Amino acid sequence: MRRTTIMLPDKLRHNASRRAKARSMSLGAFIRSCMQAQIDAEGGDEQDPLFADTATYKDSGPANISERLDDYLYGDEE
Repeated sequence: MRRTTIMLPDKLRHNASRRAKARSMSLGAFIRSCMQAQIDAEGGDEQDPLFADTATYKDSGPANISERLDDYLYGDEE
């Protein structure tokens, strides 16, 4: 686990502290659980959203893309 410092508005910190205390947990544990719940609600550990765009990226692309990138981008030179 890595230590992270965050800035919270007073009201948010106060409300979070009250809820953590009501659940018999530390403020840090409460914040971690809230963050994990948000990540899970959004789909967990998804891949990069850029490549999750299935309308644009239907597959992983040509196997030789690194060798023929210019051809794919600009067409064959004649």
